[in-house]
Amino acid sequence: MLESSLLTLFLSGLGLGLIHAFDSDHLVAVSNLSVHHSSLKQTLGYSFHWGIGHGAVLILLALYASFAGLKLPLLVSYWAEVLVGLMLIFLGVWTCYRLYSEVTVPDNKYKAVSNRSPLLVGIIHGTAGSATVFALIPAIQLGRPVIAVSYMMFFALGVLLSMSIFAMTLSHSQQQLAKYNKSVFKIFRAFVGLFAIVLGVIWLL
Repeated sequence: MLESSLLTLFLSGLGLGLIHAFDSDHLVAVSNLSVHHSSLKQTLGYSFHWGIGHGAVLILLALYASFAGLKLPLLVSYWAEVLVGLMLIFLGVWTCYRLYSEVTVPDNKYKAVSNRSPLLVGIIHGTAGSATVFALIPAIQLGRPVIAVSYMMFFALGVLLSMSIFAMTLSHSQQQLAKYNKSVFKIFRAFVGLFAIVLGVIWLL
């Protein structure tokens, strides 16, 4: 009976992770990191490192919450939420700036985004969303860190799988759009950047 209940708990964590990845701030951030006609390999790399950063910080916080009795400092979550808003604005501005630079200087090329950037973005997202996620962890209330961390690992796996699916869809759509009409693709990139700025402002307000 216990094994069955644990399996149900872990599968629910996996399912919630699959859904959690599609939060608007997650998708917008990853889109802005990989919206510059990145290859499938690059886009998957960005998404993978974002997922690793997001999952790693949640697992560490799950350990902390298990031993501290869910007493996660509110200031940590608060300032992480503020950083999410500022980060979205920064990513949006950077996307628009890169697009503007390519228009004004056609030969202007940028290097691919370092994998450290998606990792940092994932860490910030993981910290900011910790309060909501921890509310879904009955295992922590049992005072069993091993179960709590295992639950969070399944949750992180679900997030990583969903983000990888999103990355493949995004990469394929970008490549097809660029082949169809480069001007339309530039408009799409501008929209992604502007949407990130608007969402960031709303997030802060």
